[in-house]
Amino acid sequence: MFDDLTRVLSTVQQSTQWHAHTVARPVLRRLQTDDSLLAMLFQRLLTVPAPSEKASIPKLISAARGVSSELKAWCIEEVDRQMCGEISPQIGFDLIYGELRPVTHALLDVLSHPGWVESSQG
Repeated sequence: MFDDLTRVLSTVQQSTQWHAHTVARPVLRRLQTDDSLLAMLFQRLLTVPAPSEKASIPKLISAARGVSSELKAWCIEEVDRQMCGEISPQIGFDLIYGELRPVTHALLDVLSHPGWVESSQG
């Protein structure tokens, strides 16, 4: 599942909103109970994640498990890095939102909605 998710995030130009939601829902369900997937995704954030991974992984984790202090700290540090002016802010595919958007916007979503959980309707 981890490899499939990273493959989807690396080919965002082929993703549509419908396709994004068909991927996001099962990942969210699995993340709710799979501690090893949670650890792999968080570890990916600590390496050199692609912009789409930065936009999607924190939102997936937040939606499935809430925002831990470690995830909150990572999001704050990444928003600061994105906004410092030393680099151009990145655009990534937000798997939950289903569109390309600034990484900072996706991370601010995580920080402002720390307890959001996917609705079972849809």
